[in-house]
Amino acid sequence: MTTPVPPPNITAQSNDNRIGFLFISGIAIIYGAWSLSPGPFFAFGGVWSLVLAIPGVFLVIVAIRRLLRPGCKMLLRVNHGGVTDFRLSERAVPWGDIVGVTMTRGWVGLLLPAVVLELVPGQGLPAERTLWCRFLHAFLSPLFPDRLLILCATLDIDPHEIHRVVLHHVHHHRKEKEF
Repeated sequence: MTTPVPPPNITAQSNDNRIGFLFISGIAIIYGAWSLSPGPFFAFGGVWSLVLAIPGVFLVIVAIRRLLRPGCKMLLRVNHGGVTDFRLSERAVPWGDIVGVTMTRGWVGLLLPAVVLELVPGQGLPAERTLWCRFLHAFLSPLFPDRLLILCATLDIDPHEIHRVVLHHVHHHRKEKEF
């Protein structure tokens, strides 16, 4: 009798090169929106320019938030216990609570590369979530209702690799439940 091979584990840390890219991209988006506005400082009538600047402001906030944390420390851990994103909560999301795994696509995927965990309906987000988790999911809840976002833009591991490992763990957990 053979035993199934356990899925690989991931420990991701921050990548400072991506932080600089996020910051410069955010400033470029804000400058582009500002240059499109009809008057100085997003004057009346420049509502569309202000809306176009929101992704840039978000990218700058993400970059500054990371720069305020000195040192390279673990931000994401995927192992047999679940998915732990230390930016969102200190507790792991167990594999039994994860129904599906996708990645952000389209313009959202370009601006915000992330792995999206679809949770059991009614389960909700982790109870002990951080202020950053509350802000992030309140801001993006219209796009991703009842889902947990794991931002990958500032991690030293490729988002596709994180997605592959999480999918592998979810399938492995489902096979174990069947037996």
